[in-house]
Amino acid sequence: MFEEVGKAPKELVARKWALAMDSLYALVGIAACAVQYWKHGTVHPAYLAIYLLIGVLGAYWLVRDMMSSFVWKRSTIFRNTVFVLIAVFGRVVVDAVYEFRGIR
Repeated sequence: MFEEVGKAPKELVARKWALAMDSLYALVGIAACAVQYWKHGTVHPAYLAIYLLIGVLGAYWLVRDMMSSFVWKRSTIFRNTVFVLIAVFGRVVVDAVYEFRGIR
């Protein structure tokens, strides 16, 4: 019983990795908006919404992780899945709608 006291549970993730991932997502979301504007002079509203959603969620989860003392593995897997789904399927849906409407 006492040999389990000093060990971390397997369901926890190292806090520094969670902070690194969340800060990376926040920076990527905000940087994508800046690069789109710098490269094209404008940003499509749908792309802006996708990039800002990624940046805001990354910043929110970063602040939440900084305030907590530990991070669960399940929540980290959920966050990564959400970011990938937003990034990939958001672009696919927006491109399909733009193609269907003849916008570009």
